[in-house]
Amino acid sequence: MQNLLDKLKIPVSIGDMIDLSSTSVYCNYWVGSPRFWQAYMAFADEFYRLIEEDADNQLGARSFVEHSYVRTYPMIPFIMERLPTLFMRLNPQFKRVVYEYPEELLKKRWGVAYDDIVALKQAKEAQDWQAIKHHTEQLFSKLTPAQLKCLYAFNYLPEK
Repeated sequence: MQNLLDKLKIPVSIGDMIDLSSTSVYCNYWVGSPRFWQAYMAFADEFYRLIEEDADNQLGARSFVEHSYVRTYPMIPFIMERLPTLFMRLNPQFKRVVYEYPEELLKKRWGVAYDDIVALKQAKEAQDWQAIKHHTEQLFSKLTPAQLKCLYAFNYLPEK
């Protein structure tokens, strides 16, 4: 993704970005004004055209990547699904409304991982890379690979 940003001269370093639920845009549907949609589609179209014109895959967007430990997928959908978050970061004039899950629901869904995930979220909000690494390692050390996979794929933590 970074090579695409560089090629399009978009001054963003992916490695320095920490996104939160309040700054991420992940949803199967959105509502936006005509002004938003015109701006977003022009932005997304730049990426689409760049990828389409890169027939020999020099930028790597047509490569396949392993995901969720299940199978490999083309990189293009992962790029496109991250564009709304990037667009909103670069265009603060557009407002967003974020749905925050009730704490009781998250405690139920995340079980023993709840406190670690909350600590990780707080570290992200503070943009503290050291704390993020610490809480991520702590979380990974407590959970089995099957639990981690389920938490990642379904936002739910089974007992074991």
